Amino acid sequence: MGLSRWQFIGIFAVALATFLFINGRIWRHPFDVDRSVWWSYLIIPPLVAGCLLASRRFSLRAFGIATVELVLYKFAATYFIATALWAFSSPPAHAPMRVEIPPRRSAVSAPPTALSPERLGNIEGRVAEPGGAPAREALVWIAAGLEGTRFAQRADPVRLENDGRGFSPRVAAAQVGQPLLLRATDGHLHSLKATADQGRTIAFNVAVLASGAWREVTFDRAFGPVALDCTVHHEHGGEERAEVVVLDHPFFGTTSEDGRFRFEKVPAGRLRLAARSGVRTAEATLVLDPRTTAEPILRLP
Repeated sequence: MGLSRWQFIGIFAVALATFLFINGRIWRHPFDVDRSVWWSYLIIPPLVAGCLLASRRFSLRAFGIATVELVLYKFAATYFIATALWAFSSPPAHAPMRVEIPPRRSAVSAPPTALSPERLGNIEGRVAEPGGAPAREALVWIAAGLEGTRFAQRADPVRLENDGRGFSPRVAAAQVGQPLLLRATDGHLHSLKATADQGRTIAFNVAVLASGAWREVTFDRAFGPVALDCTVHHEHGGEERAEVVVLDHPFFGTTSEDGRFRFEKVPAGRLRLAARSGVRTAEATLVLDPRTTAEPILRLP
């Protein structure tokens, strides 16, 4: 024999009351019932064991059967009550999620090197085609000679746009930490993958939205030449590869209509310049003396 009818009803009533009142009146918080549910289940086994021991009818079989029966009856009753309360109650209004956005940290952590004006010079050169004509919109930068010197980060952004034929300009330069703004102008989704070291290092791989909204990324170190591919379209031959030269200094730019460029307040010393137009590259080495202006000529092959 197991529990008597009145013992069964009494335990069921205690479990039901626990569900209804242990965490406050359940109908006042119908969507917060977890604690009430667990307590209403936990009290059933000890109550069953106590009643069976008091009536000297305890056995594992009787204990197991009575506990399972009460759990099932209690589940049916509380499920019906909770469902009815949920049907006639409005969910509580939750406060909007608060997301703490950390302040953006510059990729250049060390302060710039203090440079004496007495040790600076200017470079005012030009890039020429093989026949001597000016090379317009050629990219020029200082490729070597500034190692060990830290410079302030440029704030002007570098903009790259994808019109369905690839990111343009095809050749650009950026300083470490300088904003690189990306967007699509053809109404399609693109993905910009930046790889350095001949594809061995992935600087980043980000989506460029079809909406045309600008997306900002930065480089965290001077990779040198970095290949830019759209992973969505490049493999199918639909877009051309672009390239950005990532430098740790701000001395880069494009030539004007007459092929000229100018870098001001450059630390004096032996420097190597590089110019790029399409797939053609030219280099020139010069010695910049303090408080002078060097006028190199870089001739494209």
